[in-house]
Amino acid sequence: MWLAGWKYRRKITINNSLAYGLSDYQVWIPTSAFGSAWTLIRSSAQSTMADFRFTPSTATTTVPYWIDDNTTTPKGFWVKISTLPAGNNTIYMYYGNASASVAQSGDNTFEFFDDFLGSSLDASKWTATGTGISVADGILTISVPSPSWGHHVVSNSTFSNNKIIETKGTMNTGATGTIELMVGYGDWGTDTVTWSIGGEISTADAQQWQARYNVYNSATGTAISAVSMTYNTYDILSMAVLPSAAYFYKNGTYFASSSVNSINNKKITIANTAQDAKVDWIRIRHYAPTEPTISSVSSEEGAFFSTGTYRSAVIDTASKIVVSSVSWNPSSQPAGTNIAVGIRVSSYPFSINSSTPSWLTVSNGQTLNWHGRYIQYQSTFTTTNSTTTPRLEDISITYRVKPWQEKSVTRTNPNSYGFGGGENWIWQVPVKSGSALTITAYIRYNTEYGGSTTKPKLTLSGAGISPTSI
Repeated sequence: MWLAGWKYRRKITINNSLAYGLSDYQVWIPTSAFGSAWTLIRSSAQSTMADFRFTPSTATTTVPYWIDDNTTTPKGFWVKISTLPAGNNTIYMYYGNASASVAQSGDNTFEFFDDFLGSSLDASKWTATGTGISVADGILTISVPSPSWGHHVVSNSTFSNNKIIETKGTMNTGATGTIELMVGYGDWGTDTVTWSIGGEISTADAQQWQARYNVYNSATGTAISAVSMTYNTYDILSMAVLPSAAYFYKNGTYFASSSVNSINNKKITIANTAQDAKVDWIRIRHYAPTEPTISSVSSEEGAFFSTGTYRSAVIDTASKIVVSSVSWNPSSQPAGTNIAVGIRVSSYPFSINSSTPSWLTVSNGQTLNWHGRYIQYQSTFTTTNSTTTPRLEDISITYRVKPWQEKSVTRTNPNSYGFGGGENWIWQVPVKSGSALTITAYIRYNTEYGGSTTKPKLTLSGAGISPTSI
């Protein structure tokens, strides 16, 4: 099986080390898994990466994927796999199709996704409350010049626990004594887990991300842990929300956890209380206690075709010839493969793909006796083995110029009083261009009439005739 239209693929082995399978799971495939081959892969694919596709190893149906986080310097791919049993699993990554259009989709890959494209908030995903909320250049901005509450966007859908909520966000500056950018899962009552930028819990503008739980409407709560941040620098913040626990990560590195009340089927919220909060994207994906990993990536494979035909150019021998034999190497092919060679000869010109003259299928080393001037051969390759191909190293067609009978012309009814003179004798002499031709003329005359000073003359002329001696 091969995905039609694609030139190359690589087999990727994914290891699920859990004792049970995963369903509709988003698997991370970093570009580093390809090693030095990634440079070759990029050069073989479209510069926009629009031609990347992923399929199961047993089908050519493509599966959803997302390139993280851009196509210029991608870090890797998120691929949604419907069934991932325990142990090793294989998928294929295809690339190399100049006419393929963009197929990556965050919406199809993740449980929830928004990268804030367009010029306004997607009303099918969010409900906005408050002021200063805008979308431009792929960024959600919540601007609150004077510290105040009530400026946020809330998802229209709820999501079950055992999920990872991730966002890429930053603040342009801080305001002492406030909780600024907040990304949370919950109802903002007693059961909410959130990332936020410090201030409210610390005594000063601490420039730190704070993992928090039980964020009350009054904005009081408990800081679980804090980690440094830099204004105007985007960080990826992740919260793994389980039925009774939460785990926190910054830029993929774990740093805190907490037990929580049972939280389930909640909405997600992005809020701000001061200055400019900016979010590049937000997504929700499935959680597993141990993430699947990439065990190996195979060498590049070329497109598999069960049959194909190579047809030579039409060869003009420039003379009538006789084809005597055809042979080729190697004389034998791998099991499950075959080469069928055909040849055709004609006295008249024909094009490379014309339907006539007819083809003659020949065996290796077969003796022939086929006359003509124009020769063409073709070789048809077939295989039933997706890992083995037939091979043609060389082919030999032996032919010779057709022998011509000697042409002799005799002037009849000789005149006893001499030649009449001024006669033209015409022959058609087939000869290959550039080859030497010898014409021998025998002229009998009687010296009684005119003697040696009036010998008859023979003049050669015609297209392509350049006598070197007469």
